[in-house]
Amino acid sequence: MKRFFHSLVAAWRMSRRVRWTVNTLGGLLGVNLTAVGIGFIRQLRAKVAGSEDAPEYAGDVTLNPLHGLGLDASGFHWPQWTVDMTILAVTGFTLLAVLAVVLLARMPMRKPDNGFDRDPRRYFTDADREHIIACTSGQCEHRMLGLFRCHRPGGQMDHHYPWSHGGATSRRNLVWLCATHNRRKSDRIPTRLYTRLLEHAREDYWPVWARDTMILDGLADTLDTEEDEEDWPGE
Repeated sequence: MKRFFHSLVAAWRMSRRVRWTVNTLGGLLGVNLTAVGIGFIRQLRAKVAGSEDAPEYAGDVTLNPLHGLGLDASGFHWPQWTVDMTILAVTGFTLLAVLAVVLLARMPMRKPDNGFDRDPRRYFTDADREHIIACTSGQCEHRMLGLFRCHRPGGQMDHHYPWSHGGATSRRNLVWLCATHNRRKSDRIPTRLYTRLLEHAREDYWPVWARDTMILDGLADTLDTEEDEEDWPGE
């Protein structure tokens, strides 16, 4: 029952964030479309007014709103109107901003310069397991959509930057995941945005005595393992 309740809470939080994102993008698109529509109507009104004031239409008493817009015996032609450059610039800037956000969100982490293609030591130690459990309170660290934490208990140690791509078997490259999210991640390289959000989230639950291993960079440890163990609380 507790797990079901946590699932409902997680789903509600996700739906709120999705609605906020959709409403924000929809608002930006609506503003741009409204501005374009207003500009188009103004151009049409100016075209109609200019045509009816022209000398060749002085004797024309019709009030046709399409008068002077190219409707003649040869058929209807699209009206000639000038696009307001301000509206065009705002629309283009908005599209470029959305594209930039998408590209930045998908940008992968930089490859660590470890001096090896694969760390000669692939597996973490029992001491590493005790370390990561103490830092995470045993809870999976995966961030759904990068925003809120998985409620399941962890059970597997994972190289944040994959070992197969050059990530070090180091506590600075160690995350604690449940079996489901470890399997889904596989050997995919995390994005910089996801990594930064995870590091930011760790500031809330990561113990002070282990802050030197809080930042994920995929680099090999420069500290001796025994020195790290001496800093653990209660020892």
